[in-house]
Amino acid sequence: MVFLNLGAMIILPLEIATILKFVLIVIFTFAATMLNYEFVVRRIRVLRIVFGLKVYSKA
Repeated sequence: MVFLNLGAMIILPLEIATILKFVLIVIFTFAATMLNYEFVVRRIRVLRIVFGLKVYSKA
């Protein structure tokens, strides 16, 4: 939800076609969510537990 709102705040004020705004917001939201998952959720042990991922030991 955070990334959707952020994308909307950035993209909606632009003077472009409505369909292009929609596509850009969808792409922005998807990309930001995937980057967040890859670089935050998977790297922080506590967040792995919260999101139901397996916790691997540091060996």
